[in-house]
Amino acid sequence: MTVRVFADDFNLVVGTVEDQGGIISKEIREGAKGDPVPVNADDEEPNARLDIEFAENEESSTLGRNLAILIPVGSVALVVVLGLLFFGAYRMGLRKED
Repeated sequence: MTVRVFADDFNLVVGTVEDQGGIISKEIREGAKGDPVPVNADDEEPNARLDIEFAENEESSTLGRNLAILIPVGSVALVVVLGLLFFGAYRMGLRKED
């Protein structure tokens, strides 16, 4: 992503972008003294450019995803096991009555 900013606000914008997440690498290039300024340069147009490259971080922990899968599956398994236990107890009670 490329953002055009005013030279006076450049450091503020860089600081704001750095606060958004972890920095993997950072490279700042400044123009040399005497760089040509276009004759039709407008003071109301941003004259500095900030190139930002975003990278997706690998998920450090899969705990959330594992819980989202295991809780429903575990709940169903628990209901099945309890159902079988209650059914077995019911059947045992019927046999004792005979």
